[in-house]
Amino acid sequence: MTLNWAVIGCGGIADRRTIPEGIIPSSKCNLVAVMDSDPARAAAVAAKYGGIRHYIKTYAALQERSKASGFQTGVQPVQVEAVNPYRAEVEHFADCIEHGYEPINNGEHALHDLKLVLAAYEAAKTGRVVDV
Repeated sequence: MTLNWAVIGCGGIADRRTIPEGIIPSSKCNLVAVMDSDPARAAAVAAKYGGIRHYIKTYAALQERSKASGFQTGVQPVQVEAVNPYRAEVEHFADCIEHGYEPINNGEHALHDLKLVLAAYEAAKTGRVVDV
């Protein structure tokens, strides 16, 4: 099986090491897209590796998963740059509103996370296992 990859954050170490030393030489990997917040860098790295697709928004690159050959064999995103999580969250939320997408994280996820944290506090306080 070959995994299709989209590298989120293709500057720096991704371009110097991860892509050329890890993804490209592997017979089990196929680089299909790159993303970087710097449009010129994204385009340059995409051209360097065969003119693959390039993006400037994380959410768009993640959509390669459905554009590739189906969910199970679609893109396996690998993040190799430090991303400002607040910026990424705001950009993703704006994209969801603009394009009518379902957010990756929604209220159900947040509620589950809250239940886990409260259970951890309860377990620490009582010394017992708390089911969630």
